[in-house]
Amino acid sequence: MSATSQQHRNDRPLLSTAEASKISGLSKVHIQYLARTGRVEGTKPGGHDWMIYEDSLRAFLDQSRSPGRKGPRGPRKKRMERGGRVLLSTAEAQDLTGYARDTLLRFLRSGRIEGEKSGREWLIYEDTLLAYKRRKHPTIVKSEEPPSESEPLGE
Repeated sequence: MSATSQQHRNDRPLLSTAEASKISGLSKVHIQYLARTGRVEGTKPGGHDWMIYEDSLRAFLDQSRSPGRKGPRGPRKKRMERGGRVLLSTAEAQDLTGYARDTLLRFLRSGRIEGEKSGREWLIYEDTLLAYKRRKHPTIVKSEEPPSESEPLGE
């Protein structure tokens, strides 16, 4: 079948996922998800790309839905204490040091810093992380000490 003959099936207009995306304001991937899960009716005439029934999409869009959560999603940071040592989530360690999450995980695997796996996520010991950061990236901040006697004063 050509693309123009697929615009109607069973006297129902069909839309490509791109057209459905423009009409609905939803992404093409989300439209495909809705069709795959049966929340909108669609067909795969060529076996690959979804074609969405326009009336089904409009009925879906007319349904009232909850607007979703408002405001921040809550803390993604998890700080724990174990044996007198503070454990940080990778998110908090990233905020604290500026290292990317994959870099932190590489440091853990190589033994440069210490941590524990809790379920699916890693927790990093704060003391070893800060010690590593101090060793590798010492600050260049000069102290506010008075000049020594050997240094001439600016006259």
